[in-house]
Amino acid sequence: MRRLTLKSQADDLEAEMNDIRKRLTTQQKESNGIQKALTALEIKLEQKRADRHSLLKSCKVLSVNSNYTGPLGHKPCMPSSVSRSSVIKM
Repeated sequence: MRRLTLKSQADDLEAEMNDIRKRLTTQQKESNGIQKALTALEIKLEQKRADRHSLLKSCKVLSVNSNYTGPLGHKPCMPSSVSRSSVIKM
């Protein structure tokens, strides 16, 4: 009789472990999906930064003043050879 009880407990524990494994698998799939979405957003952000940097470089080459302030609130330096009247505002 004790053997039947132990077998029953073992079956219950095995069923519980299987349930936990299923939930873990579901959580891992969800986590992977979130990680993929985060990676996609980071790629978009990096592309936007690269585009903004390219635009800023182009503005400097063309001596165009932009109203952009950098991440620390600093404005890009204007070349001293450019007069205010020749600057095109964006």
